[in-house]
Amino acid sequence: MRHFDQVLLAATFELATQQAITDGHCALVAAGYAQRDAHGTVSDLWVDLHFRYEGRASLLRAWVARTKPMCLATPADVEVPRTIALHPATAVFADRFAPSAQRQYVEAKPLAVRRVADGRAEACIGSVDVAVQAGLVVRKRWQPTMVWCLYEPAKADALTWGLDRPHRAEGRVVA
Repeated sequence: MRHFDQVLLAATFELATQQAITDGHCALVAAGYAQRDAHGTVSDLWVDLHFRYEGRASLLRAWVARTKPMCLATPADVEVPRTIALHPATAVFADRFAPSAQRQYVEAKPLAVRRVADGRAEACIGSVDVAVQAGLVVRKRWQPTMVWCLYEPAKADALTWGLDRPHRAEGRVVA
């Protein structure tokens, strides 16, 4: 089922939300959104974004969907990685599959794969197809679910969270 005529990509969920409000589109944000600074400290979360845009964006719909298959991947010659590149939202999988590896946080799973392919990390949490395409060995594989939140620019009188609205939105979405 296709919900939007056009999907525009933004570099971050913050930018997607700003652009959606400015241009009058919807914004698609993962409830698992987490951002860390260069030192690994959490610097932003979905809940922060949600409250930051209160009054400017309203939650139109939320749903659960499976992600692309994910993996712990390494070069063929690495059995026990000392370093792991990952997106902050996937930290629980690093805890599970490479708990002693030193973490290198990046802004997207493809960037984690690239760090391993470039020799800057020994393992990554990435999407299976991207890791395989980069020539890495898939050591563990799983396919979790993610909660997705669809926001629309708030109406002047918007105090409800859109729970009574139909599930199909028209126009464009920024993600």
